[in-house]
Amino acid sequence: MFFGKNINLIITEPLSKKIVEEIPDKFDNINLYIIRDCVKLSMIVTDKFLCLVLYSKNGCYDAEKFLISFDRTALMWGADLYEYYLKKSRKLTN
Repeated sequence: MFFGKNINLIITEPLSKKIVEEIPDKFDNINLYIIRDCVKLSMIVTDKFLCLVLYSKNGCYDAEKFLISFDRTALMWGADLYEYYLKKSRKLTN
């Protein structure tokens, strides 16, 4: 489990349909937000680290190439980017 932490996922609409089918209702600490924009990154932001995965020039997503930072400035930048996408999203309700 996720040790009582709240988790917010900002995802695209096509992905949301798959996740809703696969995530059981018991994960009441997961909030799903749907974004209509074509977002070309994957990011994890916590109070301890930032992990960023970008698409390559050819449009492919490579989960084996990513950036990780523990720097306070990078964490603040990641939090700002998260807030930007969160404002452009809508919360998925049951």
